[in-house]
Amino acid sequence: LRGQKRVLFEKEYYSVGGGFLQRKAWNPPARGVPVYSYKTAAELKKIMDAQNLPLHELIMENETAITGMSGHRIREDIIRIIMAMESAVEGGIEREGVLPGPLGLHRKASVLFRNAKKQSKIADRFLVYLSAYAFAAAEENAAGHRVVTAPTCGAAGVMASIVYTMKHHLRLPIDDIVRGFLAATVVGFLAKKNASVAGAEVGCQGEVGVASSMGAAMLAYARTSRFEIMENAAETALEHHLGMTCDPVGGYVQIPCIERNAMGAVKAYTAALIASAETAEFHMVGLDKAITAMAETGRDMNEKYRETSRGGLALLVRC
Repeated sequence: LRGQKRVLFEKEYYSVGGGFLQRKAWNPPARGVPVYSYKTAAELKKIMDAQNLPLHELIMENETAITGMSGHRIREDIIRIIMAMESAVEGGIEREGVLPGPLGLHRKASVLFRNAKKQSKIADRFLVYLSAYAFAAAEENAAGHRVVTAPTCGAAGVMASIVYTMKHHLRLPIDDIVRGFLAATVVGFLAKKNASVAGAEVGCQGEVGVASSMGAAMLAYARTSRFEIMENAAETALEHHLGMTCDPVGGYVQIPCIERNAMGAVKAYTAALIASAETAEFHMVGLDKAITAMAETGRDMNEKYRETSRGGLALLVRC
């Protein structure tokens, strides 16, 4: 106001981990009670069998009961989230230059996207495209632009890249993608309830690892609508992130975080393929066990590898 320094309005917020924010003196809104309450994948499977309900219908009933919204409104909201993920990918592909911060890290998404078209092998081309999409959304996060926390901002590129691939490469119908999205929420819920999705608590296994697990579940369920295949895909993706540390160079969500999003996306896609091609009943490890292992590993992990930038790459790569 013409040189006068006067605060007109202020609010205080806190980052409480896992991509969640809370306002000071904030009271959460009243929520309904889920129709079907579960704490583990095994409990969920029993309820599905007892009620003779497919996973997506059960989750939709719970969402309706908790939020008070209609199924149609929830579907519309999911599609809005999907569109926001697409927007993050497309924005990241279009932008070039250096990301904010002292690392001087150059964006790679646009270069990968252009070079994907030059790949002579179809399989190579597809993997470069998938990686480009993950880089794109992760770079948008690093630039402070709009992304979808899934399950965190630092892992925002994984599910976004799988969603974009499902829609623009696999040409899956939007209702199949929505059903897959509902399956992914189960994985995120179970991981958050029984372990954590915060790098500060369990390392990057809880961020990119859970994102990869969610992406694998989403793709597997969208293509098969089978709970067993979805669970196996989610478990496979998570299992192969167990023990992953969180050691961001300089404290910025750039190195190794952005590249990890691409690796998480590739693992998610591969896990969904394996789960769809294997004999489901011969799968040895359940999702609940993988989540328990993540929680125990996170508790045992040295603090310097949990988002403190006091170990690993954070010390070996200097700003």
